[in-house]
Amino acid sequence: MNTSSSTEIIKALRVADHIVDVAAYVDQVECVFFPAIPPEVKDELRGLNGGKKRVFPRLMKRGRKLRPREQEGEVWVILQPTPEALRYLARLASQTNRPSFRVCRVDIAIDFITKTVAQATDVALFLIRHVLHKWHRGKRSDQCVDTYYSSRAGVPRNLVIYADKPSKTGLGPCAHLELRYLTMERCEANFADLGQLADGLDAFALLKHETRLRWFDQNMFDRFLEKTARAAKRASRKYCDSSLADIVAMLGRLYAPLIQNAEYTPAPGTVKNVRGQDLYDASPRFRTRMRAIEWEEFTDSPRWIANHRQ
Repeated sequence: MNTSSSTEIIKALRVADHIVDVAAYVDQVECVFFPAIPPEVKDELRGLNGGKKRVFPRLMKRGRKLRPREQEGEVWVILQPTPEALRYLARLASQTNRPSFRVCRVDIAIDFITKTVAQATDVALFLIRHVLHKWHRGKRSDQCVDTYYSSRAGVPRNLVIYADKPSKTGLGPCAHLELRYLTMERCEANFADLGQLADGLDAFALLKHETRLRWFDQNMFDRFLEKTARAAKRASRKYCDSSLADIVAMLGRLYAPLIQNAEYTPAPGTVKNVRGQDLYDASPRFRTRMRAIEWEEFTDSPRWIANHRQ
């Protein structure tokens, strides 16, 4: 890594100075009961988790389309489940005469707490630009108003980032990063024991397992375009009468559709406001030029916070 790149990375990482606390918690769990949830289970869950507003059936208008296996039962949403609610579900799962249910969604939230909404927005923008979701397989990222998704709807796992809402922990403004597991298979592979989930996860280990931070800037992109242009000029006669600047401009237009989002950002020849995930997925040539940033360079380990109801 050259000196100029190191300096730019250090400057960019100053946004981490806005973070005053890092909290992790279970944001949402969904269970599908076959063929329906028993009344006594519904009442007990609501009693342990704060009532009807925090334990309710998921209707079509409230979220993604039900998958075929989910359509065979009733899907129930448990918002910010308490340890007591999670342990109750774990006990049900261990009983031989238990009602039949499977966990079909788990959301783990990591909130980077700041003093102001403006600071939270700066942190969120850094994350959107530099966080990569592993095993992404070339899916396109998406943005709905102020909420970023590493993949569009219908995927088994997703990553969400936003900063326009305060932390659900009550700690104040935050850049909210959420790891979503959206199928029975994904949930059972990662959270087989809900009792263990109630006791708290090593959220930092999970974050590092599921994501990575990568650095890139306009200088990197300019060097890539120029090197590619020189190689093209040497390799093909059709470019022998073209100036290097013209070939660079042509390449900028060529690569633009690969890295642009639905708003046609960034402009051809630039990476201003590009989402890092889109750039990484566009070509292996970009990946090799992106620089690794360790999560420890950006943040302290999140502290686990259990959800409680008054």
